[in-house]
Amino acid sequence: MSPENKKTGGGMSRQIEVLKHVLIALVLLVPVSHLGADGKKGEDAWNFTLKDLADNDVSLHDYKNNVVLVNFWATWCGPCKREIPDLISLQKEFGPEGLQVLGIALDKKGRKIVEPFAEKAGFNFPILIGDYQTIQKYGGFRAIPTSFLIDRTGKIVKVFRGLTRYEEFTAVIKKFL
Repeated sequence: MSPENKKTGGGMSRQIEVLKHVLIALVLLVPVSHLGADGKKGEDAWNFTLKDLADNDVSLHDYKNNVVLVNFWATWCGPCKREIPDLISLQKEFGPEGLQVLGIALDKKGRKIVEPFAEKAGFNFPILIGDYQTIQKYGGFRAIPTSFLIDRTGKIVKVFRGLTRYEEFTAVIKKFL
């Protein structure tokens, strides 16, 4: 190893590790909300059953007469955190008209890390603990936040990829209430 690499702690392997983290961050954090649906639009939404923060089973079917916005997110995701206040506002404004927001947290440590975060965030909608199967059934998306708008018949009518603002959500949601 050259004297220069000794000073920097590993040279090329360190650079590769940094590059790998940068690429992961780009995939997860670059807003891609304007790319449209991923081929799932128009299909029946998969009827998942997941645990909420109180360890109760919650199913998409529980909300079959509602317009449902299923939002995949994680506590470590910056764009997800910025989207939370808008999701809370959507539930508050459109909940009485039949909208139900469902948050599906994708943190590897599950409820242990999500529960304290959720208490601070003040969610007014159910937070569920996601799993790999649910991600796959919703198209195996690669970026979060990703949200799926499901109409009252259970069809996926819109996929929102990346950070989505309140105005973008409402422009579509109003059409289905």
